[in-house]
Parts: sequence; structure tokens; C-alpha cells
Amino acid sequence: MIPAGKKGYAVVLRTGPGMKECERIIESIEHFYGHLEIECCGSLGLCSVEYKEAVEGRRDEINEFCKKIIG
Repeated sequence: MIPAGKKGYAVVLRTGPGMKECERIIESIEHFYGHLEIECCGSLGLCSVEYKEAVEGRRDEINEFCKKIIG
């Protein structure tokens, strides 16, 4: 059992180009967080990621998201 009041974040990486699919996956994660009484405090969806090099162009966005987690 996870104690109530926990916070979580959803990060989704997909090889496909559609953000709509990322959003559906994030919604699923948030749904299960609800069952576990985890507050979803943010999410990040990255599409068209097949190799690690694909995230290089999104480095600033990823860093900003990480700053929200760290505080």
C-alpha cells in the first residue's frame, strides 16, 4: 500500500508522431494514480523518439519539466 498524499509525474516517450496517443497514455497513468491516491503533478509527452538522439532537440523542454519536479 502506498501512503496517501504521494505525488507523481507521467513521462511518455513514443516512436509515433501523434501527441494524441501520448495524451491517452498520460490519461491512463493519471487514472491509475487516482486508484493509488497519487496526485499527478505534471506530465510530459515526447513523440517521434526512436533513438536517444531524438530527444536532443527537446533538451530545454525536458530540463524545464525536471525543474518542476525538483522544485
